[in-house]
Amino acid sequence: MLDLRNKNILLIAPSFFSYDIEIKHKLESYGAIVNLYDDRPSNHSIIKGIIRVNRNLIKPLIEKYYNKIIKNSGSVNYDIIFFTKGESITIKALQMLTNKYRDAKFVLYLWDSIENNKNPKIFNYFDRILSFDRQDCTNNTGFIFRPLFYIDYFKEIGEEKKQIFHFDFSFIGTVHSDRYFILKDIIKNCNNSETSFKVIMYLPSKLLFWFRKITEKRFSKVPYSDIEFNSIPFKEVTECFRFSKAIIDIQHPKQTGLTMRTIETLGAKKKLITTNKTVTEYDFYNSNNIHIMERDSPNIPLDFLISEYKELPDYIYKKYSIDGWINDCLGNI
Repeated sequence: MLDLRNKNILLIAPSFFSYDIEIKHKLESYGAIVNLYDDRPSNHSIIKGIIRVNRNLIKPLIEKYYNKIIKNSGSVNYDIIFFTKGESITIKALQMLTNKYRDAKFVLYLWDSIENNKNPKIFNYFDRILSFDRQDCTNNTGFIFRPLFYIDYFKEIGEEKKQIFHFDFSFIGTVHSDRYFILKDIIKNCNNSETSFKVIMYLPSKLLFWFRKITEKRFSKVPYSDIEFNSIPFKEVTECFRFSKAIIDIQHPKQTGLTMRTIETLGAKKKLITTNKTVTEYDFYNSNNIHIMERDSPNIPLDFLISEYKELPDYIYKKYSIDGWINDCLGNI
């Protein structure tokens, strides 16, 4: 078991469906003293939108924010600086951190592909870099391949003796790339059947919505009313998950790594409907539990939804748990 007793950790992670809180609590359960900060200077929708479009537009704001983190930490001498994603960090902000905490080990976990979050100049400042994207690890010397994780809540769902299903399948997630159009095709196909489902399509910023309306011809026809802009409570996401027999996953076409939703589906012992064909390369792949659909003609076979989930070996579930993830990220530094 990983021993982090009395280790001071600065955890910098995006505030996203409470995953940052779960990581903090799990690190503390190993004995660490953890200070958690969002990697963005603000969670205002405009700031989120600008960071996604071009973080350099608010570079002074980002660097002021990281300087504030250092001041707030006072005399704490961190043993580990642990970044997840690293979406908004700048070179100057990283230099401030490395100059202040010279003895700390800097660890970066990328849970987005480099193609979607281009910030490669920061890599030289980290002692250890892990990524959920196998292709990024192949293309970058020193990167360690480590898929994402599921938190303990999904393990509890998977351990329930009897699961109750309100939906045959569900999807709650961000509307990036062609996700909206794939989901609309699925809904259209299922509206004429007795299949029950729940779909919530979310964007973190109205600015991002209008930017896409202006810059993407196909997206220009997407109705405002189809998109949810308010942050979806974690409880609502997990309750929908609990009462669904299968979960839909549509990965970004520029990434090969498996999404958080995919791994959570594994932990909760739910069936998975995905467009990501690389899932067949993983040790938990089972065609009875996982259906791969085409992006341009998504279909969900009724036989797949009717058949029962097949249990996997216990070591598989342990490997993809948050405990397994933290051990792989911090266990050898």
